[in-house]
Amino acid sequence: MTTKIPTFFFALLFLGNARAQTAADVNKPVSPSERATIGLQALYNLDGAQLPQVLHIQQQKFSALAEIEPLKNADFNKYVQKRTSACMDAESALYGTLDDRQKAIYEREVKERGKKKQITLGSLRKQGMDETEALKKIVDTDLF
Repeated sequence: MTTKIPTFFFALLFLGNARAQTAADVNKPVSPSERATIGLQALYNLDGAQLPQVLHIQQQKFSALAEIEPLKNADFNKYVQKRTSACMDAESALYGTLDDRQKAIYEREVKERGKKKQITLGSLRKQGMDETEALKKIVDTDLF
């Protein structure tokens, strides 16, 4: 626990400095990529060398997701395909930055998320939703 506190403090300090805050943007909310990086730091106990790599991966991911957002209403199937690809690319890059201990945590988390996704999709199908309707319900959750 004592090693997590200094590392987490470093993560917050790093992300705060990375934003190069000015007086005008002190009250500006944390970006989705920064928020995701903080969450990943807490989950995997990332070290100082991993943090900038993970932040960069998350920035790329959220940039890609922003680009495809218009497809969500225009062509949902294409949106799902591109979103899946962007998320898989980010997951693969993240996995490459992790050490063996962190990879074990990652693999456990992926397995648990997959189980939850299948249970949720099954429940939605039982409620009478088709595959597309069910995907629309979970596409913006952490299960997707």
